[in-house]
Amino acid sequence: MDFQGDSLTVVDNGPGLHPDVLERILDFGSRTSDKSAYVSPTRGAQGNAFKTVLAIPYVFGGGKAGQVEVECGGIRHTIVVSTDHVLQRPQVNHRQESIVRNRGTLTRVTVDAASSKAAEADPGFLQNLVRDFCLFNPHATFDLLIHGERTAVEATTPEWRKWLPTDPTSAHWYNHERLETLIGCCIGAERAGGRVRTVREFISEFRGLSATAKQKRVSERAGLERAYLHDLANNGKFDQHRVADLLAAMQELSAPVKPEMLGLLGKEHFAQRLQPVGETLRYTCKKAIDQRGLPYLIECAFAVTPDGGPRGLRAGINWSVPLGNPFQDDAFRIDDEHLVSGLMALLANQRINLHCDPVCLAIHLTCPRFRYLDRGKGSISLGGDDE
Repeated sequence: MDFQGDSLTVVDNGPGLHPDVLERILDFGSRTSDKSAYVSPTRGAQGNAFKTVLAIPYVFGGGKAGQVEVECGGIRHTIVVSTDHVLQRPQVNHRQESIVRNRGTLTRVTVDAASSKAAEADPGFLQNLVRDFCLFNPHATFDLLIHGERTAVEATTPEWRKWLPTDPTSAHWYNHERLETLIGCCIGAERAGGRVRTVREFISEFRGLSATAKQKRVSERAGLERAYLHDLANNGKFDQHRVADLLAAMQELSAPVKPEMLGLLGKEHFAQRLQPVGETLRYTCKKAIDQRGLPYLIECAFAVTPDGGPRGLRAGINWSVPLGNPFQDDAFRIDDEHLVSGLMALLANQRINLHCDPVCLAIHLTCPRFRYLDRGKGSISLGGDDE
């Protein structure tokens, strides 16, 4: 990450953003990747993340055209976003040129001078943001460059592994309605010209069911040996009995995911990141499978921290960092008779002031599905889904 006052550049070493995906991102009339039907412990699912990045210079510039550069797959994409005031919609100018870069993705957001001065008003913001991401990602190394001053934070456990978006979903994370929604998305893609899939192909995409023998047993048990996925719906309605039989068979012939398989951060990692004063570190972890069949991890670390160390509340949701307190709308029980509203009220009841005391409270939640309360995915309900 490189901050130069009028631009912020972020580079990763992943496989790189596919050009076709970038083309879909530029269509502000649709979501690029609506994964709301697919259950997986990531912070995505709304399909609007990169679109918000493209709008940053426009918003910071007070409605002036802003530029974003993306380098991936041997192509530099220069994207300028403005407004078509006649049609009342975003106007996108997209230029491409060949470059040498083959791996990873570089994204550079450029803002005007007035916006850059506003960003410089809080020089510690980016350092704190990077440190927060390090706090919830033991395997990641971050390199931050601000006006030539480098801050590098090394991984505490390079070999640590979390649940990846490429890991298969589990049949145990679905109920009847959610499986119908997922099947409906697949049928919709097929009708739009996508691949026609059999039920066995659909089964193979779930954790523990990739073996041919397992696919055969599940499809036979559900009475769908030679069926296509679109056979589960007719005249705009699902065959609910067949969907229910399919879900029951998939769950019966696959094992539930243990909570620790999602990616446990651990006490030692928090000790290295928080650098507690003396023996002040307190760590607890709760792991279980809830009534919906979803595994979850809740890790909390509390410590008195040294000068220059992390202070206040540090929250993470599926290894990502919301820009604020995500627990403001939840009720917490103090005892059998009393509830308080919000995490800060709970801490105040214990005479802890995160704004003044030299302490840090780090909370990380991991679960295949959260109920987000806003489009920015910065606030959640600990009560779960609407189900």
